[in-house]
Parts: sequence; structure tokens; C-alpha cells
Amino acid sequence: MMFLKIDGIQKSFGKEGRREQVLKDISVDVREGEFVSLLGPSGCGKSTLLNIVAGLNRPDSGVLQLDGRDIVKPGKERGMVFQQAALFPWLTVEENVMFPLKGMPKEEARETAKKYLRLVQLSQYAGHHPHELSGGMQQRVSIARALAMDPAVLLMDEPFGALDEQTRMRLQGVLEEIWIETKKTIIFVTHSIQEAVRLSDRIIVMGTHPGRVLQDIEVKLERPREGHLKEMAAYEESILGMLKTENDKVEEEEQNNAVGY
Repeated sequence: MMFLKIDGIQKSFGKEGRREQVLKDISVDVREGEFVSLLGPSGCGKSTLLNIVAGLNRPDSGVLQLDGRDIVKPGKERGMVFQQAALFPWLTVEENVMFPLKGMPKEEARETAKKYLRLVQLSQYAGHHPHELSGGMQQRVSIARALAMDPAVLLMDEPFGALDEQTRMRLQGVLEEIWIETKKTIIFVTHSIQEAVRLSDRIIVMGTHPGRVLQDIEVKLERPREGHLKEMAAYEESILGMLKTENDKVEEEEQNNAVGY
């Protein structure tokens, strides 16, 4: 039995008095411990699909199950990391990581927070407040907070999208190390081909209008991936060619919309 089953998902939204189909017949099976990226151009429904898996949105139809149970609403077994860190400014770094652990004895919660701050390499900043940290460090705190809940699946919505290139590359390395150590099941939304190839076991390449699966690519490279730059480049080139048509379509639609105004 598949760990996470996404089968025949359809989703439409109302737009200017008509229904627009955002996701069309999306089917993806994810094995436990797999790192799967959803990759595609803007507007292909990557974040919508992630929100449906999180239980924040309901599909119009289709089957959605985690470990054999239907997903109908948000739950602790699915941890979420957004593009913005969304930390509580009045709490310290350690308190932010402890925040979702309210039912746990305080000492145990503190030890758990320390463990995951160590994992994201922020132990020495436990007593700091978010405003004292860089954007990349804040994002590491939000990853530690999501991991501290020990979710079955970690859902990540372009977590490095707002960061500069150098910080982004460094955090890809941190996340790769975390995955190697924890073997968490991760669903990761990105529009960066390089990022998807660097991090994933599988890349679900999505097309747009309506959002649909173009290809399910297995990345058969050893980790850590830094030693495989040539092979990574070959994957990137192949995906770039696949997405060129989709990106051209998005560009054409944007131009048509601009003319319409």
C-alpha cells in the first residue's frame, strides 16, 4: 500500500463569474521516506495541490489518503513550511520551536526543540529573537518547528524562494543533510529545476492551464549530490526542454491578458 496516495484529484476555482480548472486528474503515489518535488511554471497549481494534501483546501473530486486514512482536514501528521517563516516575534527561537509541543511536559519539549535546532545548525541562537536572525536562519527555525512535531509528512511550499542565491544553496545542503538523517517523507514545491534535481528522489513535472502531471522523473543519483554536478546538469537540461513549451504558453497568456486591459 502506498504511504501517500493522490489519485484523480480535480480542483476548480471561481474566477470572474466562471469556473477555472486549476488541477486536472492529478495522480501521484509517494512511498514512505521519499523526497518528492512538485516542479512547474507559475500557475500550474503546485501550491494548490500542496494545500489540498495539507487539508487546507478540499479537492472537487479524487482520492487523497495518508497511510490508508482519508485526508479531510489539517492534522499534526502533516507539518507545513511556507515561503515566509511566520515566527512569533515575541518568542525566542527555542520557544518558537516548542510552541506546537504544548501537550508535552516542558522539559521534554525543550529537549525536543534543542534536538531539532541542532539538526538545522542553530543551537547557539536558541535564546535569540527572530528579528536578530537573517531570513535564511528564520527559515531554518520554521523547519525545526515543523520537524519537532515529528510529522509523518513534511510539506514545503517554496521554502527558499524568498532567499538570495547563496543562502538558498546553503539551505539546500542543510535540508539534504536533514533528509539523510531523518528519512522524512517530504513533498517540496519549487520552480527551480536545479533545486528539484539537487534534493529529490522524484520530480513531478507539472504543466499549466489546467495543472496536470507532464512527467514523473526518478533522480537516480547518490547523496550528497554535490559530487554529481555533470549528471545533475543532464537532468536539468532534459527538464528545461520539457518546461519550455509550458513557459512559452504562460508568457503568451500573460501577453494576451495585458492586451485585454
